[in-house]
Amino acid sequence: MITIGGAGYHVTSLNPDTLRTLLQLIKAHEMIYTASIAFPKLAILCLYWRLFTSKWSRFILLLTGLIVIGTCLFGLIMAFANCQPFTSFWDLKVHGHCKVDVMTVFRYYSIPNIVTDAIMIVLPIPALWKLQLEVLTKLDIFLTFMISSAGIVTAILRFLSFIQIDAFKDISYLCVTATSWTVIEAGTYLIAATIPTLRPLLR
Repeated sequence: MITIGGAGYHVTSLNPDTLRTLLQLIKAHEMIYTASIAFPKLAILCLYWRLFTSKWSRFILLLTGLIVIGTCLFGLIMAFANCQPFTSFWDLKVHGHCKVDVMTVFRYYSIPNIVTDAIMIVLPIPALWKLQLEVLTKLDIFLTFMISSAGIVTAILRFLSFIQIDAFKDISYLCVTATSWTVIEAGTYLIAATIPTLRPLLR
């Protein structure tokens, strides 16, 4: 985004082709982001499904999974269908409109992510505490699960970064912080999804 899209520079210093490229990258980023958040979360929920067998736990897992899938589908639908015609998002010569304010979608997409993260943090606690293990071992396992839920921190920081700006006033300059947190959030979820499976290597 920096090299070919002019991210970090004020929009007034960009030529139309560079600005168009930046907007195309943002649109592609919007599509990829939804999947990069959903699939690692679903992987963690699948792990929880194998570990927690009570009806109540599995009901919560199903509900959380539905929220994750629903959020992903909403994000994809908004990415493809919100602005009509589709090319009007990046082609300033095409006259179009967006049904929902794009910045509003960017801002509040984090809220269901934060909610599902909170559920995924709280859900393992009762089951882990009931395990017949030494306290230190319990704390070790609990810490592993907490690290695997670290996405909530980046989701909150992403939300705050979008709340504090109106990127479309100077999109190439103001998008840097919010986009950075978006990338970090997706990477954090991917790492978090693999941490529980790596724990045996530390023994």
